[in-house]
Amino acid sequence: MFGKITELEHDCFILQYGPVAPQWTRDDTLEEIARASAENGRRVHMHLFETRRQREWADAAYPEGLIHHLDNMGLLSPRLTVAHAVWLHPDECRLMAERGVTVSINVSSNLRLRSGLPDFETMRHARLGFGVGLDGMSLDDDEDILREIRLLRLLHDGIGDHRPFAAAELFDAACIAGRRTITGDDGGGRIVPGAPADLLVLDFAEMSRDFVRDDIDIPALVLARATRRHVKRLFVNGKEIVRDGRCVTIDLPGLEAELHASARAALAKYDPDPARVTRIQHGVADFFACGCHRTGRR
Repeated sequence: MFGKITELEHDCFILQYGPVAPQWTRDDTLEEIARASAENGRRVHMHLFETRRQREWADAAYPEGLIHHLDNMGLLSPRLTVAHAVWLHPDECRLMAERGVTVSINVSSNLRLRSGLPDFETMRHARLGFGVGLDGMSLDDDEDILREIRLLRLLHDGIGDHRPFAAAELFDAACIAGRRTITGDDGGGRIVPGAPADLLVLDFAEMSRDFVRDDIDIPALVLARATRRHVKRLFVNGKEIVRDGRCVTIDLPGLEAELHASARAALAKYDPDPARVTRIQHGVADFFACGCHRTGRR
C-alpha cells in the first residue's frame, strides 16, 4: 500500500512513515519502519511523551528506558521527528540530540489538552533540535504559526532566569528545523541563490503603522506582532499561492463550505449513540483513574 501511494508524490507532496506513538505501535512494526527508513531515506514522524500518563506507561513497560529501546531499534536518527516530547528526561534529550532527532514543539496543543509544557531549557542545553508545530490545535483554531512562535517565546522567556530565545533561534526553528521535519534538508528556509523558492511576504506597513521612529528592529517587530492577517503573499516552489491574504489557486471558501455540508450530512445519516459514547468515556476515565496504565501492558 505504501509503495502504491508513493506514485502520487510530487514536488509538494512527500510521504513519510507515521507510527502514531510507541504505545499504539507494535515493536516489530517500529523495527520495520526503522529499517525501511534507513534504506530509503524517508523521514519518520511519531508522537512521543505527550502526557504524563504516557511517561508512566513507558517507564513501566520499558524499565531500561523507552528512548534507549527505540535507539536499539535504530529508530533514533536525523530522519526522525517526535511531536510534543513534553516529558523527556535530560539524559534522553542528550541521546536524541546525539542521534540528530528533531522535536516538534506544539505549545498551543499542549496548553489546550493540559498535557504540560516541554522543558525548553533542558532541550537547548542538550542541543536537541526543535521546530515549531501546531498539531491541528492552535490556540484560537486559526492555524496561525506566526502567533505560535510568539507564544512559544513568551512561555519560555517569562520563566525565571532562563536564557531568552534569540530571534534567529526562533526563526530557524520555524523556517529551517520545522521545514526539515517535512521536506528533509533541502536547503530551504533561507533566501539565497539556489534555495527552494518558498517565500512568505508580510505587510510591514500594517505591522508598524503606529511607529514614529524609522530605526525599527524588524525581527523583534515580527516576533511581537505578526499574525496570519499580516500575510500578503505566499510562494511555494516559486508559484504564488496566496495574494492579499487569500488563496488564488483554489476556491478555498467554497471547498470549506462543501466539506462542512458533507460532514453535517454524514452526521445526520450516521448519528452516534450518545449513551454509548458516554459509557466509553467513563470507562476510559476509570481506567486511568485506577492507574491501570502503569502496568506496562500493551
